[in-house]
This record gives sequence, C-alpha cells and structure tokens, in this order.
Amino acid sequence: MKVDEISVKPRDINTIFEGIESKRTKFSNKIFRADQVQISSTKYLIKNWFGYEGLSLVYGSSGAGKTLLALDLGFHVASGVEWFGNRVNRGNVVYIMSEGTNVSHNRIKAIEIKKNELFSEGAHYFHCLNDIVALYSDSNDTLDFLKTVKHCFPRLVVIDTLAMAMSGGDENRTQDIGIVLKNMKKIQQELGCHVMVLHHPGKDESRGARGSSALHAASDTVLELKKSKDVVCVRAVKQRDMEGDKELNFKIEKVVIGEDEDGDEVSSAIIQKSGPTLGTKQEDILNIILSHKDNGISQTQILSRLSDEGKTSFQSNVSRDLAKLEERKCIHKLNNSYFPISKNQ
Repeated sequence: MKVDEISVKPRDINTIFEGIESKRTKFSNKIFRADQVQISSTKYLIKNWFGYEGLSLVYGSSGAGKTLLALDLGFHVASGVEWFGNRVNRGNVVYIMSEGTNVSHNRIKAIEIKKNELFSEGAHYFHCLNDIVALYSDSNDTLDFLKTVKHCFPRLVVIDTLAMAMSGGDENRTQDIGIVLKNMKKIQQELGCHVMVLHHPGKDESRGARGSSALHAASDTVLELKKSKDVVCVRAVKQRDMEGDKELNFKIEKVVIGEDEDGDEVSSAIIQKSGPTLGTKQEDILNIILSHKDNGISQTQILSRLSDEGKTSFQSNVSRDLAKLEERKCIHKLNNSYFPISKNQ
C-alpha cells in the first residue's frame, strides 16, 4: 500500500496541540524544531573553569595545596577579582572548615597580609563554618546547614574535605558515596550555587581520586593537583560543559603572620601564579627522547621504554604529553620521530 504523500508532509509540531488540551503531555512544551535553536553559552562561576552551578571535585595528595587553592579561589569569588586571568561571577562564599580551624585561620591571615586588596574586597562576603557538616548520616546536618546559610545566598560552598563530611561511610562503596552525593546535590539545588569538595587521590595516583568512581562521574568539573619540586600543576581532567584538558600552575609561598606566646615566628602560606612547568611524566618522556637525540624515537618506542621501566601508568595519553612538549618547544617531530630541541637553537 502506497503511503499518501500528504500524510507524511512535514508539520510544525508546535501547532499540533493548539486548542487541544486533551492531547497535551508533559513533553508538549519541551519539544521544538532545529531552526528554533538559539546560541547557548555556559554561565560561569569562573570562566573556562567552573560552571555557575553544579558540583566540582578537587583532589591532590597532602601538601599539594588543595586548601590553599580553594581559599584563594573563594576570595576571588567573594571579591569578584579575576582568578588566574579568568573572569569571575562575584558572590558570597561559605567555606566548611572540617579539617582543623587553626590552620585554616592562619591561611586566611596570610591572604590578608600578602593579598590585602583581595582580602579587603572579599572578606565581608567570605563566610567560614568551623564545624563538620555530616553528609553521610541520618542527622539533620544538611537541613540545618541550609537553614543557617540560605539567607546569605552563597554563590560557592566549599567542603574541606570529603573524608570529614562522610565520616562513618566507606568511600569505596558506591551506595555510601551516593548518600553523600544526594546531600551535596540538595545543597547545590536548594541554594542554586556551586558546590566544591576537596578530596585525596588513591594509592595509585594515576587512577584519580580515592574511592568510588561515582563521585567523579557525578562531578561537572574535576581538577587534579600534582606537585613537582616547588610548582603545583592544576589540570582539568573533566569538564562537562566547558573545554577540558587545560592547566594552570602555582607556587606555595611562605608568609610570616606573627609570633606565638614565646616570641617564635608563626607562619602560613598562600599560592602565587607560576609559569608552565613539566610534570614528572613529561620529564620522563623528555629524558627518553634526550637519550635518542641523534636518531630520534617514535611514539611506539617511547611507550615500549615506559613499559620496560615499569612505568605503565605513564602510558596513557602519551600523545597529549608529546604535544605539550612540542608546544613548550622542548622537542620537535620529524618523519614520525621525536628529537629534543637544544636550548641554543
């Protein structure tokens, strides 16, 4: 049977339901034609890095500067000052200090001393909570927290750290992480803000943050901090709605903030922007290429060398690392082989 051409003639679906309420469904106002699509840009908290709302995960080993980074970022949001050259949507910040208030207080003092203009602009809008908000429990902590902070309309909530917030739960159990995620999502949705949680990497740092992968999957932005010598590299390993695979670098700078009761120096630290540096993996790849400076070495041979040296975790994304080394003019490619670039060239 031949289909009548009239029956398959394209129709504007938006006109089908006009005046016929009985035909309407919950999707009736959600469907549209391709020629009705408008240009859409992602609203940001910090342009290129963090969405206006959503959930972000920042992880790194102890001493990598997670808290220093989060405090610095928080003061940039509170003050509206650009963060590492990226525009900021100004707003109130609530920082949950679960891992020892004395250290965090000293770090805020260090910002006041060393970055006074940033501090002065943002201090009135930066709020500290000196307690643990239990996100893994049957307590009313999440509701009490929302009641406490809702009237200051926070733009950013920082949870420092996940381990403290889910005390009693198992980070490796998807079910336990699910309970914490549900409460973090509730905070994010009720306040209409961005929620950032600080965490630690697993024993094998190449495999990402510690515990269940559900946290990584639920996060809109995931930042990895890795310290190499005196420079910390911050890399966006996941960006749901923004361009990923970008990085920035900072140094940790000591700041003397006063004296104790015995007259001894009391110091803390801040972060300061640093130029690009090579990570441990890129240094190892560069050293392999340097050892073949006369005849060059292919990517396949580099992968083989890494395997021979027991560095199998370094084998992922080697092409990206080679591209970074080329970009920084450490190496050049000729006929599918890589050669080091002399500093005198």
